[in-house]
Amino acid sequence: MVWRPPVRLIVAATAFVALTIVFVAAFWVLAILTALIALYLLLWGLVAKGFWCRNCKKFPLGNRSGPSGR
Repeated sequence: MVWRPPVRLIVAATAFVALTIVFVAAFWVLAILTALIALYLLLWGLVAKGFWCRNCKKFPLGNRSGPSGR
């Protein structure tokens, strides 16, 4: 007589594999979406806004009085 795993074990293993595939796929989608957004922002900052409007960017990093510039 050949040993056969119980049906409950087969169902549990199948559910585990299916959920793992969905979980990994969801994170791949989020990772790709995040990478595309990051690439867009980098290109926008380096090429578009950063190239055309260097005087428009005013970051108060060296200003000790705060962001208001007073």
